Parts: sequence; structure tokens; C-alpha cells
Amino acid sequence: MQIGTAYDPLPAYNPHSTLIPFNRAGGVTRALVIPGSQHKIFAGRSFAIKLNGAMDSVVGTDLAQRVYLGEAGAHLAGGSRAVAYGQVRQALGEAREYAANREAIRRGDWRDLSLTVADLEALQPLISGREPMLVAVNRASDILQAIKLAQEFNLRLVVEGAAEGWMVADQLAEAKVPVVIDAMNNLPISFESLGARLDNAALMHKAGVTVIIRGPGWLATHDAFLSRQSAGNAVANGLPYEEGLKSISRNVAQVFGIDGGSIEPGAVADIVVWSGDPLEVTSHAEQVLIDGVPQSLVNRSTRLRDRYLKPEQGHGFGYKH
Repeated sequence: MQIGTAYDPLPAYNPHSTLIPFNRAGGVTRALVIPGSQHKIFAGRSFAIKLNGAMDSVVGTDLAQRVYLGEAGAHLAGGSRAVAYGQVRQALGEAREYAANREAIRRGDWRDLSLTVADLEALQPLISGREPMLVAVNRASDILQAIKLAQEFNLRLVVEGAAEGWMVADQLAEAKVPVVIDAMNNLPISFESLGARLDNAALMHKAGVTVIIRGPGWLATHDAFLSRQSAGNAVANGLPYEEGLKSISRNVAQVFGIDGGSIEPGAVADIVVWSGDPLEVTSHAEQVLIDGVPQSLVNRSTRLRDRYLKPEQGHGFGYKH
């Protein structure tokens, strides 16, 4: 079975990565780190960080488990959506079985299970409801199947992608399922996203769905700061302005259990001062505070800019004729 629930990306995390100051300068103070997978239906464990570049910047672990259904899940299961769904259902069933018979299974006094003990342990936060299952799907029918699966196992479900979420917005709202979307996705780039449209966020919010907006594309590690541009596009296409701000701040914190996301007494003192409207693409962060501490906005891009700003001073690549 293509299961990878126990995979933990945390040992590979580098707080001194150049991507940290780059996204911090773009106004990002905290981020949820969730692995992707090209081989496993379950991508693995997750963690959250504050972008201050400190060695102790991890602020939470096991905050979500990403699961691939839809086209991605079908690809990982040999070409069948039904097989992918069945594998996830089997894994959750074995995890529930393990929770009720942990000691016997560990002793070997139980039937053979398809998952390792490590994978079964990693699924316990999902079974107990401590962390949500982040299901990557886009097609409306796949979203409904994810809701059905979550209800069967009493899981906290978050839908990621949801290009056709507007088609089933009422069902998402009734099941209290939040969504994570790219609000700039309006192209039918696959058969499962033929219904993609720019007012997706607005339509789902109107139905009562909690919307979280991420940056465009899948290079979220490089371009997490573009989430505000994506939110701005959602506002331009009907999402109320305050909801646009919440979609990249408070909603993220509340859905995934991360500190921050609001400015109020007792909250984490992460504050960004903008040159203008934060949802306007021409605005930039003038000051970033994390835990009340002012942060440097210098990053690799600004250093390169400053180095080659005046090539006549001998730092450029120009040619003399």
C-alpha cells in the first residue's frame, strides 16, 4: 500500500534557509510546512514555524496530514480513483483498529495489518480528531467523496485545491469543512478542474465556507508571500475585503491551530506594517515584527539588488566597447 503517514520532514528543516528572510520580507510571519509526495497517498507529518530564522523557530507539530485523492490519488494508486479512496479508507480503518487494540498489535497477538506500527501511530491524531486530514481534491464529486469519508470516520476535514468547490459550496458549509484554495486558479488545466473560476472564493464564502487562500501555483516554499496577491484577486472577484484579510491570517491560525492571525490583547505580537493596502500588489512590507521583535527585511534578493544597482561602480556584468 502506498502509505507514508509516518514520514517526518522536520529533520530536514533549515531555519537559515534563504527562503525564510525572502518570505518574511514579503510579510509572512508564520507558516505551516506540509510535505508533498510523488509516491505516497499520505504525504506525511507537518509542522509550523515562525519566520524569524531562529534555531527554535518551530512552533507546532502534527498539525495536518495531507492525503491525495482525485486525479493525484488515482495516479498514485495505479490509475484508479476508487482504488485510492479504498486505500485511504483501509488505512483509516486499520488506524481505528490499532487505537482500540494497541498493546495486542504491538505484541503480535493480532491479525496482520497492511500498515506499519509507525504509520498507524502517525494516523492516531487524525482518528482522535486532534489534527485535520488535508485532502487534495478539485472535482466536485471528489470533494463530496472526501466529505463522506470524513463523516464515516468522524474526522476533521480540510479540502485543498477545491477548484470546483463552488459547485458543492452548500455541502461544504453544512459539513463545516474549510477549504484551502489558489484564488487565481481559473484555468481548466486538468479534467478535474474544468469548473475553475475566479469567483470561487466569493461563492464558497457566501455559502458559509471558511476559506483559506494560498499563493498561486505549487511552489509555496518559494512564493508563500504571494498569498496576499491571491487574496487580493479573490476580493477583486467578490470576496468581502475583511474576509480576504482573514483568508491569509486568522482563518489559517484557527483551522490549523497555529498561534497568531489576529491583533487583539493576549495574541501573538506578529505585526506587519504595509506601505499601503496589503492586498494591493504594489504595496510592500515596511516593518515586520515577530513576537514583538522587529525583523530584518534584508534577503538574498535585496543584497543582489544593492550589489548590482550601479554597474558603473564595477559590480555589473556590462561590456566595454
